[in-house]
Amino acid sequence: MTATTNKKTASKAVTTDYPFSVSRDADMIKTLRADPAYAEIYLQTALADIYQECGIPAFLIALRRVIDARAAGVRCALRLRIS
Repeated sequence: MTATTNKKTASKAVTTDYPFSVSRDADMIKTLRADPAYAEIYLQTALADIYQECGIPAFLIALRRVIDARAAGVRCALRLRIS
């Protein structure tokens, strides 16, 4: 009887509607796009830690994310021909 109960419990966990994985980049870019003040603090923090171990790659990743977040707005404006 225990084996049957465990199978039922395991099948319930698999049938949830949660995504199997979440893109950290996409989530962070969405957050940075929504809050420019946070994007500024995010870059300042990454720049302050640049001399730490792995600081340069971390700063470059942060910079790329902020650029991607800002570029989405620029691409949209160009499509709509807004200056």
